[in-house]
Amino acid sequence: MGCNLIFDLDETLINTSKLKPHRATTEGKIYVANNPNLVETAGYSKSLRKIVENYHSAKSVSIVTNAPEGYARALLQKHGFPKDIPLYAGADKPSIEEIEKAAAEKRYSTLMIGDSALDILTAHQSRIASVAVTWGQSTLEQLEKAEPTKIISNPENLEGLIIEFEKGLFKYKSRKDYLNYMRIPKDKRGMRLGENIEHKTLGDYYKYSKGKKTNTHSKDIMVFNSLRDFTLKEVKEGATTDYFSGGRVVKGRRIIDALLKFRTEIVDIIDSFNLKGKTYLLAAPNSCPEYCYKTDSNQILISAVAGKTGYKCGNETSNKKRIISRIFPKVSAHSGEGRRDIWMHHTTMGFSPVINPDSMDNIVIFDNVMTSGAQIESAASMLRHFKFNGKIYSATLGDTADSDKGRI
Repeated sequence: MGCNLIFDLDETLINTSKLKPHRATTEGKIYVANNPNLVETAGYSKSLRKIVENYHSAKSVSIVTNAPEGYARALLQKHGFPKDIPLYAGADKPSIEEIEKAAAEKRYSTLMIGDSALDILTAHQSRIASVAVTWGQSTLEQLEKAEPTKIISNPENLEGLIIEFEKGLFKYKSRKDYLNYMRIPKDKRGMRLGENIEHKTLGDYYKYSKGKKTNTHSKDIMVFNSLRDFTLKEVKEGATTDYFSGGRVVKGRRIIDALLKFRTEIVDIIDSFNLKGKTYLLAAPNSCPEYCYKTDSNQILISAVAGKTGYKCGNETSNKKRIISRIFPKVSAHSGEGRRDIWMHHTTMGFSPVINPDSMDNIVIFDNVMTSGAQIESAASMLRHFKFNGKIYSATLGDTADSDKGRI
């Protein structure tokens, strides 16, 4: 067999859409690992299992998943996949470390198959050809924006596509979309802004960790952050943050309530700046390109705020609503050094002039949570580099508890 296959697991090989509450907690994933036959999952097609079995016999297939090993092995065994298939679990995609391990020392070209834009972007970072499947969690539009080598909608057709790849009828193609963005030159990346930005936040934020201090405000932010895992339609229809705890699925809080609450409170913060002149509200990008999520949560909130304040937040006639977008997945900084963090943001973000920055007197950068302040400072320095000369402000739902930033 003339190629090496790498498969994603959830929503690619096995339909685990009913396990979202289980995947939300460590307890839930452990429960699945110990009780795979008590949870609702399904195979997409016998042909998928046949492909895996055939390529496994030739030692030319592996699975790379962000899920933990016990969870992954239990589900693979439940659905009849080879027990000893090479598995790279806890992969932390878009990190490419496990992808490159799975592709290393193979005689043939590698083809990655996954259901999410994040899978496809991870393949791009390793310059591996990819097939995006539409039977999983992502929309066709999201997958197209990630620029896979091929897109397929029927599992029964995958084998034929793999044979085409083996024959050399298609191969890896580089991304092109990021070329539409302007970027800070390499010799300018990591440079600090050198000015104080007036910053206000709604309060302290404690990242959840069992047994550690938290507060109600932090829990509200976590509910808001889960917005990215749902479509806006689902949110408007009352989607809740369900999770597995105490041996059962617990009904969570309504996401729409957190969205409406924070809309009002961020309007109050922006009003407190006493802005004069034309104002633009800029949503800080998430850690991955916005199409990797079901909903661009920061943009959704800031659009709601714009509806209340009358300020601009992007050109609605453009496909690119943001001035600043994440065009490459953000990877972890190699050190805690501030300059390194800013360098990483500058390297992975691009600028698109959906408005002329010079036409604005003020820009307010909104982010859900601020820890080091590197993302806000990076966005501000990009604005300066691309000739914005007005005043810059920033607002967040929360600052990490050890932050010494201002409060209102």
